[in-house]
Amino acid sequence: MKSFAIATAIALTIPGAGFCFAADKPVDDNLIGLSTPNGRIAYEFIDLWFNQHKGADAWEKYVSHDNYMNHAVYSASTGKHPTFEEEKAEESRMGTNPALRFDIKQLISQGSLVFAHIHAHSSPDNPGRELVMILRIRDGKITDHWDLHEALKEDSVVFSGLDR
Repeated sequence: MKSFAIATAIALTIPGAGFCFAADKPVDDNLIGLSTPNGRIAYEFIDLWFNQHKGADAWEKYVSHDNYMNHAVYSASTGKHPTFEEEKAEESRMGTNPALRFDIKQLISQGSLVFAHIHAHSSPDNPGRELVMILRIRDGKITDHWDLHEALKEDSVVFSGLDR
């Protein structure tokens, strides 16, 4: 695994990841986005929403009430932009399954954009979905969202090789 040392201390423990970021500790290149404030916001938003199943809390804390836009294909089909409250209510329901997990395999943050490559799954007998979520974060709040996802097949090996 490639690694490098972070020059500044970042006291952020990643639940379930088995490691902590701090000064002079190795960092997984796949999660390099966690070394930026926007990357940490995106990670915390996804974790709170889909792993802790607190969608409404995630939306209140991390999403812009005034400037949020969902650009995902499934959202654009209605032809109208929902209000923050409508979007929060609809999206919050998606993370309510207690077995649902969003495992972030790669996180890249550049400027205001954060790219998260995610394995979404809810049971051992279902391979889940591969998801790429793109978030724009301005002034500490998510203002834009895009995502692409595809169902995985049982023999999928999409996420193998990330530790090379």
